[in-house]
Amino acid sequence: MRILLFCLSLAIGQSAWAQDNAGDWRPTLNRMWGMWNLVCDERGDAAAPEQRCYLRYVDVFSPAPQFAAHFIEISYDHGVPRFEYGAEHGTRFDPDGWAIHDLTTGALWSPTLRTCLRGGPCVYEGDAAAPVIAALREGGRIEFRFTDRNGIRRDLAWSLDGVGEALDVLIAESAARGI
Repeated sequence: MRILLFCLSLAIGQSAWAQDNAGDWRPTLNRMWGMWNLVCDERGDAAAPEQRCYLRYVDVFSPAPQFAAHFIEISYDHGVPRFEYGAEHGTRFDPDGWAIHDLTTGALWSPTLRTCLRGGPCVYEGDAAAPVIAALREGGRIEFRFTDRNGIRRDLAWSLDGVGEALDVLIAESAARGI
């Protein structure tokens, strides 16, 4: 049952939005760029709905019974960026085991928050999120080298193809909705 609850919370993100009942939200936009998913939705009174938009990547790289997954979620609140990364408690990264890479020159950005490398909260907002967003636009992939919560060694790479366009659409759609 705990694994099922974790899967559900991961599927809707671990941000503040994860506290909401997912069934309350009505989708208004859903677009894909590879595995990157841009979602805008709303809830509440149709005359004045609460709205949100976010770009997300969820990678369930190990199915049950040794479930393991990572996610990234990016949103904007009145032009202020928010970047969140999530993994299960117990994830342990290699030194320099998580970075956004340019395909020819190497690492563009690596997390500076220790909790990002230990399976804890990993949120960058406002000015702190700007370098992450810039690296996502410029980079070719995100690379992860770590041992998951089950003790299994992992090497993952996520393509950033289309992320620049997806971020542009996210920003435009958020602004159009007054978010």
